[in-house]
Order: sequence, then C-alpha cells, then structure tokens
Amino acid sequence: MNSMVSELASAARLLVAITFHFDTARVGFLAEVLRSLAEYPVGAMKVVILTNTGALTSWITQSLGREVFAGKVTLIESHANLSNPWHLTWCHKP
Repeated sequence: MNSMVSELASAARLLVAITFHFDTARVGFLAEVLRSLAEYPVGAMKVVILTNTGALTSWITQSLGREVFAGKVTLIESHANLSNPWHLTWCHKP
C-alpha cells in the first residue's frame, strides 16, 4: 500500500453494525468476521453487535475480546424474547 493510501486509511473512522442471531454452531463465523475487522488499518473503529441473547456478551469479553479485538467491540445490544427471529434486524430502531 502506498504511503498516501496508508495515511488516509489510518485517519479513517468506521462504524460497523453486525446483527447476529446467537447459535453456538455459528459463533465461529462471528469470530472470523471480528478477526478480519481487527486487521483494518483505520484510526478508529466502533463495532455494534445486535444479538438475541446475553450469552454473546460474556463470550466476546472472555475470549475473543481480549484475544484480537481489544476494546473495539464497544456495544453489544441484547434483544431477547422476540416474537419473530426476523425482528432482530430491526431492533436498532426503537
């Protein structure tokens, strides 16, 4: 990457929103996405994860958060007891 592109990237700020319907069989996919995001050479990144359970919060803070993401996952919103799983994608609009 040339120096101008590198300078622009390091000055960039990203807001990433991820909707994740919790399933232990799919947690590996979320981990892969978070690891990939952690490699972005940006100045600031905020990651918001919308999920249907509080279990994801403890998993991220105990394992993945310390391993690769070091404070970039700044908000995890849990929305339990949804009448329909498809409503999770709209929970950010109260």
